[in-house]
Amino acid sequence: MTLNDNRLINFVCVRPLCRRGYPQEERLNMTASGFRKLALKMPEATEGSHFGNADFRIENKIFATLAYEKKGFGVLMLAPEQQQGMIADAPEIFVPVPNAWGKQGATMVKLSAVKPDILESALRTAWLRRAPKRLLDPKR
Repeated sequence: MTLNDNRLINFVCVRPLCRRGYPQEERLNMTASGFRKLALKMPEATEGSHFGNADFRIENKIFATLAYEKKGFGVLMLAPEQQQGMIADAPEIFVPVPNAWGKQGATMVKLSAVKPDILESALRTAWLRRAPKRLLDPKR
């Protein structure tokens, strides 16, 4: 799944409070606080800490972190194919983490460039990779 598949990239906010309740200023400049709020909106997501950096987990499995917060980035734990799709769709927003983690799908998100609706979709993609089957199958 890529961002273009969801048609999220060209969303425009025209009212003082946007569709999802974010003030326009916050829509243009995502912050670590906004990243945290969106990550914790995922079902059963919890905040933890990994080497002194905030992380976000589902059943103790990390799906996102703020490891590069001081550099203005959040991090998503994606599959390499998902990472490639997001980078192809929005290279100004998504960049691989610069080490072996990046080759495994860890992806940096430039907070100042991402809109909340795109970030929420990307966080959901990372969350889905780690979520237990009981949360993915509503019939259970």
